[in-house]
Amino acid sequence: MLTAGVEIHANIIDQIVHGRSVPEAGDTQRWLIIILVAFLGALLGVLEMSMAVRLLGVIVLAGGYGFLVWYSAISNWPLLPASRPVAILVMAFVATTTLRAYIARRDGRFIRDAFSQYLAPALVDELTRHPERLKVGGERKEMSFLFSDIAGFTGLSERLEPERLSSLLNGYLDGMSEIVLKHGGTIDKFIGDAVVALFGAPAAMDDHAMRAIRCAIEMDGFSERYRVENADVSMGITRIGVHSGDAIVGNFGGANRFDYTAMGDSMNIAARLEAANKHFGTRVAVSEASLSRAFPGPVKDDLALDGATILPIGNVILKGKKQPVTIYTCLRDTGAALAANYRNAYVALDVDTARAAALLTAIDEGQAVHPLAALHLRRLGAGETGATFELLEK
Repeated sequence: MLTAGVEIHANIIDQIVHGRSVPEAGDTQRWLIIILVAFLGALLGVLEMSMAVRLLGVIVLAGGYGFLVWYSAISNWPLLPASRPVAILVMAFVATTTLRAYIARRDGRFIRDAFSQYLAPALVDELTRHPERLKVGGERKEMSFLFSDIAGFTGLSERLEPERLSSLLNGYLDGMSEIVLKHGGTIDKFIGDAVVALFGAPAAMDDHAMRAIRCAIEMDGFSERYRVENADVSMGITRIGVHSGDAIVGNFGGANRFDYTAMGDSMNIAARLEAANKHFGTRVAVSEASLSRAFPGPVKDDLALDGATILPIGNVILKGKKQPVTIYTCLRDTGAALAANYRNAYVALDVDTARAAALLTAIDEGQAVHPLAALHLRRLGAGETGATFELLEK
């Protein structure tokens, strides 16, 4: 119904003359409304939802409040403030959304700065998108561990000038680090010339064992080439150990300084395997725990990976342990016939010592250097039998 302008003016004059006014919300009600809409706007800004959903929430709240203002007016209720609460709702939403974006970028930069030197770029991106996966403290995870170390490096470091030593070590560690990151591993730490790497943390990997073994094979190839390139310094071989199992991984340390690392017996075994290469005469030692995860099912006789033949070393009781660990090595430049002869000799160790000795002797005489044949011939010469033996030293 249309109302004539003169009637509207008459009603206004009548209200003024008789002191009547439209009821409005009091100061307390206005402040409560402002606080409520500010809280709701801020809440929408920080909720873990997509931007589209949160914007829709702002529109629904603003529309709902507008309806409430209209309904109050036509129902003779106290008039509610219209524009200010809606503006505060939007401002609170924008402010908290901006703050949230700033914190996300800051945390992303922190994760990138902290892990870009130790993680593959794909893993850094994943942690940046999902920082909650990097827990403070420790968590138990199944992982694979890799330890590498240069034989005789202490003596080498004493012979070389500091500049030559620095150049040699930096080139070596750069190459080893690139290989670890290429295979998706995490560089736990450098201990002088030693490299400690994790596979399966902080981001979980179903194929962590395969990645660790392939990394070890490539590291072995790189370190041998690096030795040849630096033949003038008589650099020692690189020994590598790989083992898989459960460990506690996370941020360990004090309030002001901590390291992301792993702790547990599985990690210790990997370190023992690296050192055990010295007794075996090999460069790479891989536990059956890693091999069985990388190649589910019975271990095949003709197992090979990335140009390396995988051969059993033995069931070894490491120093300080009671249960034997079945250990394998990865040998390059081993022909199929030679590998088959060694496997036959290895089986014979437990059933026919004389045949094993004859097969191993034939291998040792026909091959300039075959560490496994030499290892078991030494054992047989010392009166040992079988493929199970104990290491009395680390």
